[in-house]
Amino acid sequence: MNRIHFIGILVLVILGISSCQSSISTAPVVKREVVAKKKYTADAQFTVYPDRVIQCSDKEAWAVSPTEIKSTYYRHEKTWKLKEDISDMPSLSAPEFPMLEALYNMALEESKQNIIDGEDAYMAGKKWVGVWTRDISYSIHLALAMVDPEISKNSLMKKVNQDNLVIQDTGTGGSWPTSTDRVVWALAAWEIYKVTGDNNWLEQSYTILKNTAERDSRTAFDPVTGLYRGESSFMDWRDQSYPKWMGPTDIYESKALSTNVAHYSLKKILSEMAVELNLSDEDITKWSIGAEELKRSINSVLWLEDKGYYSAYKYPNIMGGQLTEMTDTLGESLAIIQGVTNKKNGLALSENIPVVYFGAPSLYPQLKGVKAYHNKGIWPFVTAYYSWAGAKSGNMAAVDFGLKSLTRASALFLSNYENMVYDNGHNTGTAINSERQLWSVAGYLSLVYRDLFGMNWESEGLNLKPMVPNWVEGGLTLTNFKLREAILNIEIIGTGDSIESI
Repeated sequence: MNRIHFIGILVLVILGISSCQSSISTAPVVKREVVAKKKYTADAQFTVYPDRVIQCSDKEAWAVSPTEIKSTYYRHEKTWKLKEDISDMPSLSAPEFPMLEALYNMALEESKQNIIDGEDAYMAGKKWVGVWTRDISYSIHLALAMVDPEISKNSLMKKVNQDNLVIQDTGTGGSWPTSTDRVVWALAAWEIYKVTGDNNWLEQSYTILKNTAERDSRTAFDPVTGLYRGESSFMDWRDQSYPKWMGPTDIYESKALSTNVAHYSLKKILSEMAVELNLSDEDITKWSIGAEELKRSINSVLWLEDKGYYSAYKYPNIMGGQLTEMTDTLGESLAIIQGVTNKKNGLALSENIPVVYFGAPSLYPQLKGVKAYHNKGIWPFVTAYYSWAGAKSGNMAAVDFGLKSLTRASALFLSNYENMVYDNGHNTGTAINSERQLWSVAGYLSLVYRDLFGMNWESEGLNLKPMVPNWVEGGLTLTNFKLREAILNIEIIGTGDSIESI
């Protein structure tokens, strides 16, 4: 087994008007060079090297320096150069893996470019100039809580209404209560607390989440199955993941894996918040028991034993309550990360989640006759969650796959795009696609924080479980990483998944 030498340094911070003439040129006319249009074929082979990515013989991206990348992926060569000042953010040094360092810097820059002028909040992407509940929540959970917790707080509070409830801003049939995945707000709120230790934030977010949980339980919970009704999280274009015959009522009556994992996480987090706030045993057990009961229901109702993974959703009673054999990669991954599965089943589940050549598709199998978006689409943030689940369960192959998938896409595209087509990995061909999509930005950062460095912070401290594939050359150093009152400088030497010394 490969061993990692881990060196950690902890430093405590103590606060304290013109004329012109015309002329006729007699120079010979130079014809413009005609560049052939490039083809993007299914399953075109690509290779990730420490300093470059090569796809076929005509598409290549290379790191000129930690602040510059060039790409010939498009018809004409393009260049990314760092323009934003990122010196106040956590810094990565990877001298033997310059592409990783450059893409990390590009992700930090794009996170800054996504801050809405005058609002100190994150937009969802270049084409999505606004704050969306699920986008911001997953982005903060993946990485942004550690990049900028104050902007993260402001962003979350943009999604709270005057009744102190989390806003469900998009979804089928007018959104809530057909969609209740607004509760992923809890993942982000809790992550911010763990990073900052801000008790005022803890009290405020606990009240908001308690109100939201109680309302959703009254409206969306089905006591017969012990599950929450409603559509899947994130995949909110119903024609992309549900049969055409299913209307809003049918989708409301279904039971989705990802949404139920989100509600489980909400209850679990509320119980942990109650402990931190020194609330009564009654408050603590109310939420902890509710979480355990929901976890049992997810495992007993939605698990497909012969497949080794969870069903994406349970059909409504009008269809006999059957389980679809479709997977929901986000839901499967979150089930591992949030502890819905045990350690043994978590590794098996991670190994059984279907993937395609260019990444982890949002769902599998794909629906026929439906345009590419969620269906027939790879979303980098979903692949990032898949990779994180691999790190959590000890599946090095999943971490390796996720790192290569997102490095290829970000390097060749020169931005962290919203999605790509599942069979050719191209960033053109889906219903809509945006540059610097926030959760894709956060997804790349999470590869560094969650997977390579294996950082997982609980209220009592920081846990480290690095997962470094054997082709990642040289050491990795993360500096200026702020965690509560400390600044962390962490160096990893070696590859593998076992810490030899610290």
